Amino acid sequence: MKPSILIVDDEVLIRDSLTRLLYPDYTIYQASNGREAIQILRENKGIELVLSDIKMPEMDGIELLETIRSDNSDMVVILMTAFSTIESVTDVKRKGAYDCLSKPLDLTKLEITIKNALGLI
Repeated sequence: MKPSILIVDDEVLIRDSLTRLLYPDYTIYQASNGREAIQILRENKGIELVLSDIKMPEMDGIELLETIRSDNSDMVVILMTAFSTIESVTDVKRKGAYDCLSKPLDLTKLEITIKNALGLI
């Protein structure tokens, strides 16, 4: 059975591009914001990893991370942002994110990070 990933981003082109990249090796779910992501996570207990943008309307990636941590401390969360600083990356890791990747994404690094996070390497 393939590992499951939830991609959360308010930009449909990013969600679709990441889905096309990851689909052959993973079961993919998509959400356009944090609130939708929480609903999907509660309905699909088999999701192993959340790949989320930080800047989104309604519920941003930091709030999503904090909600996930309160519901499920074992869930792997990787955040993505176009506005990263050393301080912001350190802060999200302190809050429980596995990693914080800068946009535009290095797709090779993304794939390696996901495989490492899921223990596939």
